[in-house]
Amino acid sequence: MKQQTQNNIFRSVTNPNQFANEIQKALRSVNEDNHLRIEYNPRLEKDIIKFLANKKGSNAILADQIKKDEKQNFYFKKLEIMPSNMGYIEFTNFAVLSPSARKTVHSAMQFISHTDGLIIDLRNNFGGNGEMLGEILSYFFPTKTYTGKTYNRIENKWTDSYIENKKEITNGLKLGMPLYILTSRRTFSAAESFAYTLQSMKKAVIIGNTSRGGAHATRSFSMGNGFVAFIPYSREENVITKTDWEGVGVIPDIETEEQNCILTAQNHFLNQKLLTEKDENEKRKINW
Repeated sequence: MKQQTQNNIFRSVTNPNQFANEIQKALRSVNEDNHLRIEYNPRLEKDIIKFLANKKGSNAILADQIKKDEKQNFYFKKLEIMPSNMGYIEFTNFAVLSPSARKTVHSAMQFISHTDGLIIDLRNNFGGNGEMLGEILSYFFPTKTYTGKTYNRIENKWTDSYIENKKEITNGLKLGMPLYILTSRRTFSAAESFAYTLQSMKKAVIIGNTSRGGAHATRSFSMGNGFVAFIPYSREENVITKTDWEGVGVIPDIETEEQNCILTAQNHFLNQKLLTEKDENEKRKINW
């Protein structure tokens, strides 16, 4: 950055948004982490300062975010029971944790709990809150499960990671039906973690395209003058793969174009069902 400044690379830039993009471009030429981002956002910078100033300020910012999430139905866009009793859920973000967000998640999970198979569509999911990620995952883990460890660069320490189905969160609901996760080139961050964890634990079949490849958790920092930096500070090490999906993405078990994802999942589910079905009438239904 100092060298580029000395070379007058930024001298002709007068628009703050363009300036943020140029800084980001320079930084990413050294580190290609997709989570590394610079924005000109005076309002967000004020919120960051307010959040860090005291507990009252942080609670106000959190309450405001929950209200925004609520207006988006906590990003749950579609629930459906499809032919052959297959459930379908589409959500586009992992909302901030709150009692009302938990109720919405639980209602969605309760709605599809009697299906024989389930599709979770993450093709337009760009990530979000890591704690919510863990809570949604917990519906698919009947017992407390070690998933790996996380390194925090700010604290310079490793922490073991577990997924646990806690009754006070899931009301004891545990989902064990065949699970299909749909991904695209847009699927990012927490959405990738969701797919990667279930794939590595052999709990889901991933269908679609390889995701973007952003594995590092990020914090936002005030840079002054309305500029904000989103800086990665932690990484995961999965217990099975001994790595994460950074720069690689979640690679689907079945690769197919976006428009074919749902049909591919349905076909796979029905073919697997056909392999184990013994009743001839049921076989005819499945073939139909």
